[in-house]
Amino acid sequence: MDMKEISSWGAGVAVGDGRHTKFWLHRWVGGKVLQEHAMTPIPDDQLHRLVCEFWDPGRGWRWAEFEPLLPPDIVQQIASYELTTDDVGDRAVWVADKSGKFTIKSAVSLLRAQPTDEGTLWNWVWKVRVPERVKFFLWLTFHGRLLTNAERYRRKLATSPLCAACSNEVEDLVHIFRECPKAKEVWRGLQARGLRYTAGSASLQEWIYINSLGDHEDPKWQTKFLLTVWYLWKWRCSFCFTESADVPRDKCGLLTKRFQEVIQAQCPDIHSQNSENGGKQEIWVRWKVPEGGWYVLNTDGAAKGNPGRAGAGGVLRGERGEWILGFAENLGVCSSVKAEVRAIL
Repeated sequence: MDMKEISSWGAGVAVGDGRHTKFWLHRWVGGKVLQEHAMTPIPDDQLHRLVCEFWDPGRGWRWAEFEPLLPPDIVQQIASYELTTDDVGDRAVWVADKSGKFTIKSAVSLLRAQPTDEGTLWNWVWKVRVPERVKFFLWLTFHGRLLTNAERYRRKLATSPLCAACSNEVEDLVHIFRECPKAKEVWRGLQARGLRYTAGSASLQEWIYINSLGDHEDPKWQTKFLLTVWYLWKWRCSFCFTESADVPRDKCGLLTKRFQEVIQAQCPDIHSQNSENGGKQEIWVRWKVPEGGWYVLNTDGAAKGNPGRAGAGGVLRGERGEWILGFAENLGVCSSVKAEVRAIL
């Protein structure tokens, strides 16, 4: 690995007019190369198109030309970008640091974060927000230490390598977590509840890595996804050793309950604690009438998560509080700071 390869990971573009940035090949949306996230191959005649070619001045993005090719969460991020009609060009930035400037510290952090081989791919496991027993389970998974039926059969510890749940295919880890009809039933059930995961055909380690550390519209998705994988293993063990007595009928209902319990344990109700200690007081805030001849513009921007799905709006009122005009805008996926700034602009 050389410095040129490391630089390619951290080099990005802050888009102005989009005339010098390639839509699919440059890192201009949250440090991502959109070609790597496309759900289908990009046609050769489209691959080198510029960002400005997907923008219609006065109307906005030409959604029909790229939306069918990208995941919804990426499309939402693109929605937060707006090209300028002024003479403001694109500029190079270092996406590995929030300041946009290159630092040795950010380069080293970027290098350590890259899943360059199986020896380093699992290091992030100890930092995820799940119970310790789930972290240890993930560590065993990444090191191939879980005894599937295929492995037990190889070691002469089982009479069959087939899956105990479906009896159709050889039971390896990919089958347990992704391919088994019982696993697919769980993933479909979660999708019906609005919890989308990345299916794909990547290796098991890459699949878990992408779903755990990739972008997702749900800020708690990492916890929910990893808990689901863990429960799929627990239920598989029940099928093998306890004749499915411990497997619930409503698996998605149980998972939803467990999600809430774990997330609540991670983020206790700070408000109730402060109330008991007398450390918080309510302060009423009200709108104030402007002086004669003046108008007041109130704006606000917010994001559900940071970054997350965002919106902005504002209201202009006169000296008697009368409505003059108002506006609202869907900003796609961006940070709360960007939403606040877009509301003002």
